[in-house]
Amino acid sequence: MYRSKGAEISYNYTRSNGDGSTENISGKDDLTIQYIEIPLTLKLFTNEVAPGTVAYFQVGGSLNTKVAAQVNDKKVIDSEKVIKRFNIFEADVLLGGGAEFQMGQSTKLFAGLTYHRGLTDIDDFYEKRLGDKNISIKNNSVSLDFGVKF
Repeated sequence: MYRSKGAEISYNYTRSNGDGSTENISGKDDLTIQYIEIPLTLKLFTNEVAPGTVAYFQVGGSLNTKVAAQVNDKKVIDSEKVIKRFNIFEADVLLGGGAEFQMGQSTKLFAGLTYHRGLTDIDDFYEKRLGDKNISIKNNSVSLDFGVKF
């Protein structure tokens, strides 16, 4: 699957320097990252809940690799490609559910809702810039799933 993820990050941070002085750092960034995702899930179906309709539950994970990135609508900042600042791989846990509707002899429509919870840190830039190893950025998302099986 191809998925675009993004966020707006605002920070106002006071960093202590080694000489006893402090430095205030503030800013705001708009992140946009595109991924190719490979879901590894188990999909469990119920018996018919209505004529021609079954419910399903989905659980598993997703392994993702970045294909493009932008920060503040720019692909290059200070002569460096923005895509290099994000980690190559990302992993999610995936939970979902929905319904499948029989439309004909071999045609089914499905609709569902899926939650993706990020497990890995996608960016080390803010840890380095602000000098704090406790900063972690993880992608979380909710998606609406629609499709046709034939």
